[in-house]
Amino acid sequence: MPSIKDVEQVEELTQLLKPLIGTQFKSLTLPAPALKAFEPSQIGTIVGTLMDALIPHLPDIPQVGLQKHEGILGEREGYPDYRHVSGFRLELKLLYTDNVQLETKKPPTRREASARLTQKVTYKNVDPELDAMLLIAYQLRTHVDDPLLVSPTIIDFEVFPMIDLIDARDKRMTDSGGRWFGNFETPTILSKLGRLKVKQKASFRHDHLRSKGVRRQGFQRGY
Repeated sequence: MPSIKDVEQVEELTQLLKPLIGTQFKSLTLPAPALKAFEPSQIGTIVGTLMDALIPHLPDIPQVGLQKHEGILGEREGYPDYRHVSGFRLELKLLYTDNVQLETKKPPTRREASARLTQKVTYKNVDPELDAMLLIAYQLRTHVDDPLLVSPTIIDFEVFPMIDLIDARDKRMTDSGGRWFGNFETPTILSKLGRLKVKQKASFRHDHLRSKGVRRQGFQRGY
């Protein structure tokens, strides 16, 4: 049985997907002069949405065993995105990286490259043995057949066990004072005001217990 926790199997999966590197989506094109009207984040949103839907169907894509998964969440962004012929289930995340050789509209602040894990991916729907994130980094590069056009081009990718990612995400949340509400329905992190209210409530309860002559070992003011 396949297991994403097996380092050798992850390496085998990575090798099977290697032909993706260097692949250009020739049928997805933008006029190079038009890039001056777009900020990188806008390009990433437009192109990324198209790539997500079309990767299994475009003739430009090498046949590496990816099939669109029907999804188990039944929503617009179902989970996971793909099923691989090896048995693994892959959630696609696209990371748009700026091509400094192309002239685009410059945002007022430096853009932070990111590929965030949606809150809908939780212990409820992740298979610890089969699920992984397929993180694909891509750039807009000059079209191989027309220098006046640019097309998204895969420059690298990595495979990560999904269970490790949600463990790290949720640990960061709890370390910041957050928690899940419901059955992994809503993640919440207290704001500064929220933390202050919790501290004031705990302090008030402590004073109230002391006024009643009640002592609790280890109960500290403001905790």
